[in-house]
Amino acid sequence: MKLSPSIEALIEGLRHLPGVGPKSAQRMTLHLLERDREGAQEIADAISVEQIHLSARPGEMRETLADIRKAKAELTWKPKVDIIEWINRQL
Repeated sequence: MKLSPSIEALIEGLRHLPGVGPKSAQRMTLHLLERDREGAQEIADAISVEQIHLSARPGEMRETLADIRKAKAELTWKPKVDIIEWINRQL
């Protein structure tokens, strides 16, 4: 998976924490970016007040409220692979 230099830098920075290896650092980074934007912003604010905010690319969703509960309930559908497990395989 090709990651941006800033994300790679965050992963490398998290690896300096005690007990955090490369996979854990990647998981933490993806968690912050995908599921805890407020936490990510708090960390960024604590590190530096000078931040660069990039505009969304055309067609890019700012946030998603995707939820599979309805498909599970009405279609008795079940994912073959958990999303977190899939992300971990990609790393």
